[in-house]
Amino acid sequence: MLIFGVTGNIGSGKSTISKMLSDLGAFTIDADVIALTVVIPNSQTFAQVVNEFGLSILQDDGTLDRKSLASIVFTDPRKLAILNEIVHPAIMGSIKLMVEKYRKTLSDEAVVVIDAPLIVETEFLSLVDSLLVVAADENVRLKRLLKKGYSREDALARMKSQTPSDVLVTHADYIINNNGTLEELKEKVDELWEKISGE
Repeated sequence: MLIFGVTGNIGSGKSTISKMLSDLGAFTIDADVIALTVVIPNSQTFAQVVNEFGLSILQDDGTLDRKSLASIVFTDPRKLAILNEIVHPAIMGSIKLMVEKYRKTLSDEAVVVIDAPLIVETEFLSLVDSLLVVAADENVRLKRLLKKGYSREDALARMKSQTPSDVLVTHADYIINNNGTLEELKEKVDELWEKISGE
């Protein structure tokens, strides 16, 4: 079984690529989806986040107000590091459990994709057998984020908070530059799939 990491900065298209790999037959673990589950109300991680950042990050129904939390952490690198220290172990624990489950149930030829923004910066790097870094020019990424509804200020703050792409690619086994069309990206992903799946 191949554990294949997919990472890249916000707006690069890593989640689009993970979806394409899933459509081709990969089993996908999405760290962003898992991140939502580890901060459900009454969980230990939720309590730690609220204890650190205060009640102002809660909505009226007692759930996490992600926009409020984002406005705090993406403008302050120290606070972002604190949030990652709290949330990341829970995310990592969940992903390790899923990988172990897949190891017991899937064939040796299976490809399991871990789609995560922080692979290079964390112990995820030791969990993956191969790593794809998705790269795109800053202006392209900004345009995509604005189209998704981010404000310019929020988009730039999130982009600035991440490890530069030229650092990420130094850890890559594969690199896809995603500045073009969806059709061009699909061709690149099909080629990649042939290499990693042996098909």
